[in-house]
Amino acid sequence: MMFVLTIAASAQDEGEVVKRERIDKSKSIYVLGGPSLTSLKNDADYDAGFNFELGYQKRMNRIFSLGFAVSYINFPFSPTYISTPVSEIVGGTELDYNFFYDDGGSVGRLVYLEGGDQNMTSLSVNLKFNFIPVKDKTVASLYGFAKPFVARSVRESVSGAGFLYNYNANSDSWLYDETAEIDIWDEADFPVLAEKTKITGGMFLGLGLEFFPARRFSFFVQLAAGYTLPVNIVSFNDWGTTISDDYFDDNFPMADQKFLTVNGSFGLSVNF
Repeated sequence: MMFVLTIAASAQDEGEVVKRERIDKSKSIYVLGGPSLTSLKNDADYDAGFNFELGYQKRMNRIFSLGFAVSYINFPFSPTYISTPVSEIVGGTELDYNFFYDDGGSVGRLVYLEGGDQNMTSLSVNLKFNFIPVKDKTVASLYGFAKPFVARSVRESVSGAGFLYNYNANSDSWLYDETAEIDIWDEADFPVLAEKTKITGGMFLGLGLEFFPARRFSFFVQLAAGYTLPVNIVSFNDWGTTISDDYFDDNFPMADQKFLTVNGSFGLSVNF
């Protein structure tokens, strides 16, 4: 007699196996903007400006992201000057840096210039490092970044005038000479005042804080220090105070100098 044991097994069809991406919404397009300041170490005569950036980046893993960006920075020229000649400037030894006098100390010229804004458009590589790995449920993330860049720097044209002053020893003051001819500063007579374009490069280094109220969108604030290789700038501080050696120099008041900046910004990122 033969016995046959049969065992039957069944399984439910779970459907096609779908491989989940390692990082959800790993790509993003962002826009940022904010105020920019020139560093105290600059000799440039510029006020606070602004910065704007549009970029793309991709999370390579939960710590490192790689991308590129196009940015624009503007700094308005604003020297320390007396825009309207006054009847008297008291104290021959306490003069603004844009006042020039001859070696004998009897004749001086007050310089008033305008224009000369500094504009930089750059293309950068964005290297971003999260100090704490970013996960799907991360609410906020602290990060550092480095952005090496190539830039096109444009120093706008400059114009202005020079006003003659005479020193009065009795009153120890400089008196404006209303009868003297005013020196007109323009591109025709002073080619150095014309617009100057230069290709340069540099690096931004900074820290940021990113918030994730929704996975599709994130917001961030960041602070960056920028170093730009020499560009052409307006810089009275790069010159002395004598008429013969400085005021009448063919390159006055320009200088080629490295440009140091501090940039704050607020940004929005669209993640997909």
